[in-house]
Amino acid sequence: MIRPLADIAKDAINLPQHQRLTLAKILLDVSDLSNEPIDEVDASWEQEISERIKTIDSGSAKGKPWEAVLKDINLRFAQ
Repeated sequence: MIRPLADIAKDAINLPQHQRLTLAKILLDVSDLSNEPIDEVDASWEQEISERIKTIDSGSAKGKPWEAVLKDINLRFAQ
């Protein structure tokens, strides 16, 4: 019996973050996107993402702890 997609998604959302990321990678890896057209916007985003990954991998990116990011978001959108 095939489970409804909504149930599968609910289970996936409840996984720990590292398992969700692993699942996302698995799903992307098995997806055959080679026949999908990539328009100019998608190509630009792919280039941007690639450059950001290189910056992170090289160690020259300046990061911020997750807790600080959440604090900034809460301060910005607090009512």
